[in-house]
Amino acid sequence: MPPIKQKIDALGLFCPVPLHMIGRAFRKMQAGDCVELVGDDPGLRTDMEDWTAANRHRIVERRQEGRILAFVVEKGR
Repeated sequence: MPPIKQKIDALGLFCPVPLHMIGRAFRKMQAGDCVELVGDDPGLRTDMEDWTAANRHRIVERRQEGRILAFVVEKGR
């Protein structure tokens, strides 16, 4: 896994806000760069899957600790 270039704290925010945050971060990055997003919106599980597939990004790591979800996402082309 490439190193994480940016960490995004989306705790307390509901979709689509976390997806907009990661999308904004990716606009400044190159393909292959990784972002870690941490949030607590339960809908983030499916929304992140759908968003990465639609935008040709890749989830390289998923973690859950209690209600906290963390995703490491690699930017696609």
